[in-house]
Amino acid sequence: MADAIAFDLATELITKLSSRALSQIGLWWNLKHDIDDLKRTVYAIKDVLLDAGEKSVTYEGLRLWVEQVTDALYDADDLLDDFSTEALRKDLMSGNKLTKEVRLFFSSSNQFAYSLKMGRKIKAIKARLASIGSEVQMYDFASRCSRVETSFMTKKWQQMHSFVCEDEIIGRDYDEVALLKLVLGFQSEENLYIIPIVGIGGLGKTTLARLVYNDEMVKRHFELMMWVCVSDVFDVKAIVKTIIECVTYKPLDQNLDMDQLQKQLQDKIDGKKYLLVLDDVWNEDVQKWLSLKNLLMGGAKGSKIILTTRSMKVAKITSNCLPYVLKGLSDDDAWSLFKKIAFKKGYADSTNSAFVEMGKKMLENCAGVPLAIKTIGGFVKQSNPSQSLYEIGFGYFQDLVERSFFQEVGERYSGEGLTCKMHDLMHDLAILVAKTNSIVVDSNFSAKEVGGKCRHISVNPSLIPLIKGKRLRTLLHFPNKREESQHMSDETWDSIISNCIHLRVLKLDNLDINKVPRSIHKLKHLRYLDLSNNPKLKILPKGICKIQNLQALKLDWCSQLKELPKKIENLVNLTHLTCEQCHSLTHMPRGIGMLTSLQTLSGFVVDKDGSHGGADLSELRGLNNLRGQLRIKNLGFVKNAKEIFRAANLKEKQHLRSLVLVWSGDSDDDDKSLEDLQPHPNLESLLV
Repeated sequence: MADAIAFDLATELITKLSSRALSQIGLWWNLKHDIDDLKRTVYAIKDVLLDAGEKSVTYEGLRLWVEQVTDALYDADDLLDDFSTEALRKDLMSGNKLTKEVRLFFSSSNQFAYSLKMGRKIKAIKARLASIGSEVQMYDFASRCSRVETSFMTKKWQQMHSFVCEDEIIGRDYDEVALLKLVLGFQSEENLYIIPIVGIGGLGKTTLARLVYNDEMVKRHFELMMWVCVSDVFDVKAIVKTIIECVTYKPLDQNLDMDQLQKQLQDKIDGKKYLLVLDDVWNEDVQKWLSLKNLLMGGAKGSKIILTTRSMKVAKITSNCLPYVLKGLSDDDAWSLFKKIAFKKGYADSTNSAFVEMGKKMLENCAGVPLAIKTIGGFVKQSNPSQSLYEIGFGYFQDLVERSFFQEVGERYSGEGLTCKMHDLMHDLAILVAKTNSIVVDSNFSAKEVGGKCRHISVNPSLIPLIKGKRLRTLLHFPNKREESQHMSDETWDSIISNCIHLRVLKLDNLDINKVPRSIHKLKHLRYLDLSNNPKLKILPKGICKIQNLQALKLDWCSQLKELPKKIENLVNLTHLTCEQCHSLTHMPRGIGMLTSLQTLSGFVVDKDGSHGGADLSELRGLNNLRGQLRIKNLGFVKNAKEIFRAANLKEKQHLRSLVLVWSGDSDDDDKSLEDLQPHPNLESLLV
């Protein structure tokens, strides 16, 4: 894993070092020679990483060498980001009217000092990489051409265009019929009958359960249908809560105690015939199982539980009946599945004997496990270069869902969007290969263990002050279900800003934030900032507009947010700005029309009376890269509507798929005005 990361880092560094922009920066500060020297060193490192990737798993010394390379390349990337950020600041300030600050920035002494400082840093990182590179001789492998496109580190996964569907489930017809007979036909003397499905990871236990769960006869047979993903933590209270939410289709109060949950559960299932799927059960504690089973006995006779597990012991303690043991696919079915994935839509040639021979040889090691077959089959397909970056990114996600890396569990609540979980086998593997690079911080011990090699963490917010990760790039928070609420303290903010100066991703949604410190501009490397679901947040500091690298700013459901910061035009790299359900927004800031890279702008609020000095609708004129949905509010308050509406230039926004026009105001000419808001023919949905 580390070798793949190092290879990708080296590739990205070479791209940056070869860019015209960085060459120009080098000329400005007389650093061109140092930059070219660093590029040659990175090229040399990259060339040997291909061979290192094949040996680092077995050679401990080589693995440590790759880790050293990775750390150095990360630091080099941070340095180049400092460099380009300073250059961007220079470019923006050259048009700034604050002449005193500009004169200070461009003074010869300041420029000379900066040139010396950056020169020393570039030379130091180059020397460090060269020193690490010189150690490669002791590992007895040759440099390879870095342009070998079939290497596992450069191979692109071909994107697919659909999630897992039934016509791509092969070889499970017999199993489906057998399980349907147990679910629909078998009558037990007890009110509740439990059917365990047992098999090794990746065999398709969950898929088989889902096939039966979605069967129309099954849906008609049972009054209630519930699905709970249990996994390794068997928390009876959490399971009961999820069951109730499956029935009510809405979230429960987090503060309900077990007695209240038990009463609600009995009210929902009492006297009703239900089907409950308990997916991925690991619990071998009989008492825990019995405590849950006793709560589920109130249903009508004929109620069933399908339980999927890898453990025969789990099957025995949960049910008196023989478990349904799922086996691997036959050779013919395995080959059919492989062909479906590998040769889909002509991405690879099924008539090519070399492909066929290679595929059948790979299948020998898959033991008929569908997950393994899908994963391997996905790697022999070829990429389609015609897609946009967004489409490619979403395609990767769909690809991983289809190959069971992620598992589709659908919408929990209406409008929430698709929710997925990582297959537990893949999750275990991810933890293994990530080592100290990516960590889940859920205790005081693990918080203190975050060291210099950690780049990505998911953390309980209360533990953030304990973290000293100077090299962190990603900080996500996860909810602590034991706490009634979570709060973002000043201490936590100070800790992030002082200790995590290289952050690229910061996700602080739903943390009861009421203010953002002015010093947030110190996080100059930040690309993604999520402050959504903080209803007490009323205003954003101007300092946010100094984070010129920011690409995504999420403010959805900040219901008391009154305005966006001025000077928003300084966020020249901003691509996504979302403010769904920000009902208190009074206007959009002037200059927003200069953000021509914007692809997502969820809403535009017209200044009702002009008292806020907000942007008028004509600032939409140049935002022709907008995609997805755009909601425009307060259209009835626009003065000179005909002229302004035409100036918004909606007809040129060919990538928009949905347009919502909210009028308000007292305009009597809505129909006529609507003609001047004519959208592009590609629009799929128009709501007025």
